[in-house]
Amino acid sequence: MDYVNRGGGWWKSNKENVEGHKLIHDMLAQQKQKMTYKSDVARITFLKPDIALVHATWEWPGFKQPSGEEWKDFNGIITMVLVKRNDKWLIRALQNTVTSQPPKPER
Repeated sequence: MDYVNRGGGWWKSNKENVEGHKLIHDMLAQQKQKMTYKSDVARITFLKPDIALVHATWEWPGFKQPSGEEWKDFNGIITMVLVKRNDKWLIRALQNTVTSQPPKPER
């Protein structure tokens, strides 16, 4: 699986994906991040009966930046290519893009 994360990192294998997510989730726990993340499928387009292009939107209300400032409207879009193998849908590639702007620091 190829995964381009919201920070622009490119994980090119399942191993890199699992290790990268573990590091991120450990960091989120240390920051006591609010785990209010939610996602919805916006559209599924079948390119072939066993290949699908999926777009999902996500939002993370109450997300706090490393500075501690809350990013009230933190959201984005995920684009995935799914492949059906042995009656299971597997993610072959995923791009996660932030669509909101971070808050401007107060002066």
